[in-house]
Amino acid sequence: MDEQKLLSQIFRIFPFDTGAFFSGRYNNFFDRESKIDDFELPPSIDYVRKYIGALYQGNYEYITGSSRKNVNISIDNFEAAGLYELAREPANPTSASRTPADERASAIEIQMNQPIKIKGCLTGIVVPERFFDVEKWVKSIERWNPKYIEKYSIINTAQPEFFAGQVYMAVIKILKESGHLK
Repeated sequence: MDEQKLLSQIFRIFPFDTGAFFSGRYNNFFDRESKIDDFELPPSIDYVRKYIGALYQGNYEYITGSSRKNVNISIDNFEAAGLYELAREPANPTSASRTPADERASAIEIQMNQPIKIKGCLTGIVVPERFFDVEKWVKSIERWNPKYIEKYSIINTAQPEFFAGQVYMAVIKILKESGHLK
């Protein structure tokens, strides 16, 4: 499927993960009376680019999840002010004073109005090395035909955060090699 056809299937866009919104992860950034629809962006990839450009100094800063951009927001624009503070707040899992935001805070959620086929749309894939020992996974990866494949090692005694770090570094590598990050 070509990129334009895929992008035309965008149904809804939100500037954060809606599941984290509903679970209360962002209560310290938005009024408790805020509704999810207050944050919906128009269903166009151009608005994703505009959003990133408004709150971040570029794609790399967006991907790493901590804005350093100074933005002047009107005092009565509560949703925009909350989004700005959410973009500037790094995840702090040790914070005892509030429900901490996590990496979902900078995850722009794009909802499609119909299923999409991965084959032909996949820039890259990050998978544990041991997937390549299982024939059905190898065949699936070959069928999906990603342009970039990054592998990472599983260490049985490591905590999940260790693997998350490896995955994020592999994603950043793919984004750089594909020209999405400068």
